[in-house]
Parts: sequence; structure tokens; C-alpha cells
Amino acid sequence: MEGPARFFPIVIGFFIASYYLEFSPESQS
Repeated sequence: MEGPARFFPIVIGFFIASYYLEFSPESQS
């Protein structure tokens, strides 16, 4: 479980970053 376990945090981080950028007030500019 080292493969998916190491890739999990990367996907989560990317998802949160994309979610934050999409809901960012600066993105509405």
C-alpha cells in the first residue's frame, strides 16, 4: 500500500488547491 498511500496526499492536495482557487474571490476577477 506504499504506492497509493504516497499518491493519495498528492491528489488530495491538488484537489484542495483546485477547490480553493475556484472558490477564491480573486478568481472571480
